[in-house]
Amino acid sequence: MARALTLVLLLAVASPARAHSCDEKNLLAGLAPVAWTAAYRPQLATDGVLAREGDAANASLSTMLGPEGASLVFDLQADAKVRAALLQASAEATVLVELSADQVHWVPLWQGVPLGSAEAGLRTRMVARLDGHGRYLRVRPAPGQGAMAVS
Repeated sequence: MARALTLVLLLAVASPARAHSCDEKNLLAGLAPVAWTAAYRPQLATDGVLAREGDAANASLSTMLGPEGASLVFDLQADAKVRAALLQASAEATVLVELSADQVHWVPLWQGVPLGSAEAGLRTRMVARLDGHGRYLRVRPAPGQGAMAVS
């Protein structure tokens, strides 16, 4: 059975010239991935549709990510400072969020951890006080996670 992961990243950014101020902006809203591996319907990952808390993880509005080597890569259009993230995923999912300047060298930003069993459905995780920057953002299942759906 596929593991489901619904993704909405709410990223707070600061321009390099104003590193002390930070505005709230969803950098991924409506932004299609520029690269993907082992993903079916990748454009649905950031279409702005967020499921209700506890909805079944196998929703029909999802991008399917295969188990090993699957990923979605987004071009943030410029080097962006990332301070916060919001991720809706199946309760048992572990997902990695990483940043890169060149799509070659990736730096871990955050790991969304499991919040229960698959029966708990979709659960939202939010984190503040992140301190990362990069032009590209990658989302992928943790090694050994198995297949997931991203919405």
